[in-house]
Amino acid sequence: MKQEIDNALKGFQEKRLSCAQAVLSAYAMQWGLPRGLAFKLATPFGGGMARTGQMCGAVSGALLVLGLALASENPEDKEAKDLVYEKAQQFLHRFRQVYGSIYCPDLIKCDLGTEEGRDRAEQLGVSKQICVPLVQSVISWLPAYFPPA
Repeated sequence: MKQEIDNALKGFQEKRLSCAQAVLSAYAMQWGLPRGLAFKLATPFGGGMARTGQMCGAVSGALLVLGLALASENPEDKEAKDLVYEKAQQFLHRFRQVYGSIYCPDLIKCDLGTEEGRDRAEQLGVSKQICVPLVQSVISWLPAYFPPA
């Protein structure tokens, strides 16, 4: 498990993985999702939802992990669905309390939806200064929301 987390953080720091890919891949195999599929599934969630400046990719990745860890394969399992919603709301509340927002532009003070914003983010070192700590926090917080082993 520690190896998957270390690999995910390293991949993000080396800019091979998006924030969403790093978070989802850190826990994918624990919940039966092959890493390659995790990378594919999380691809559109990086950069504030496909570089649109929406929800932070680390947050999107965390929500994907919570679904993977807690949801049922039976779409009619209301109890499991309610549990996922409850844990997701708890996670979102915590993230907002600590970081003030779940939206990428609020967190990084750049608009990744524009070329200028992406250039500014690169110049300011946003990925290293802001995004790496966000991804690390999210990855470290997630086990608190998982069912007991």
